[in-house]
Amino acid sequence: MKQMANTAKYFALVGSLAVCFTEGRPLLAAPRFYDRWQTFDVTNGLPSNKALCVLATSSDIWVGTDQGLARRTNGRWQPYTPADGIAHEAVMALAQDANTGDLWIATLGGLNRFSAGRFDRFTQLNSGLANDVVYGVTVHDGEVWAATAAGASRYEIAKDRWTIFDESNTPMHEIWCYSVTSCADVIYLAVWGGGLLEYRGSRDGSASRRRRWKDYRDPDGEMEIDLFGRP
Repeated sequence: MKQMANTAKYFALVGSLAVCFTEGRPLLAAPRFYDRWQTFDVTNGLPSNKALCVLATSSDIWVGTDQGLARRTNGRWQPYTPADGIAHEAVMALAQDANTGDLWIATLGGLNRFSAGRFDRFTQLNSGLANDVVYGVTVHDGEVWAATAAGASRYEIAKDRWTIFDESNTPMHEIWCYSVTSCADVIYLAVWGGGLLEYRGSRDGSASRRRRWKDYRDPDGEMEIDLFGRP
C-alpha cells in the first residue's frame, strides 16, 4: 500500500498560531491523523496573539498579526513592525511570487514587497494602488493583484505598470474588495455587496492576451441597496 511521508500543516487562529505535526512515522494512504499540536504566541516571538493570516513557503513561515509581521526561519521567530518598514502593523494577507521568491504583504496602510531583506512600500501617493486599506493580495504570472477598500489594483511587475479596477471598468457594483486569489489564468475577487468577480484571460494564436470579466451574484441578479433618510 502506498505510504505517505511525514508532513506538517500550519493554521492561523485568532489568538495564536497553531502548528500541527504528524508522528515521526510513515502513514498509510488513509485520512491524515495529527496527534501533536504546538502553539506559538508572543512568548515565542510573535508580535501579537491575534494572528490574521499565515503563509508557509519552502523555507519560512510568515504570520501576519494586528501588531506586525513575523517570520520563522530555522526554528526562530523574527518580528517586523512599521519601524522595520512594513506599511501598517495590521497585516491582512500574504502572497509569494513563485518566480522571484518576493513576499507581498497586504496591510491596512498600503502594500509591501519584501525582497532581498528590504521592504518596499506602495501607497496611493507613490503607485497605482486604489486605496491604502488593502485586504488581500495574490501574485500570478508576473502580476500582483491587491484587493482594497476602493476597488482592485493590478501591478504588472516587468512593465512597472498599474491598473485600477472599480465600478467604472468592471461589473463591480460596490468597490469594497475583501479578498483576491488566482488559479490557472483566472483572478477571483470577493466584493462586498457585489458577489464574486472573475477575471479570465486567454491567449490567441499571436500569444496576445485577451481578458473578460464575469460576475456571480444572487439568482435574482439584484444587488443590495440601502437608503437612509432623515427621521
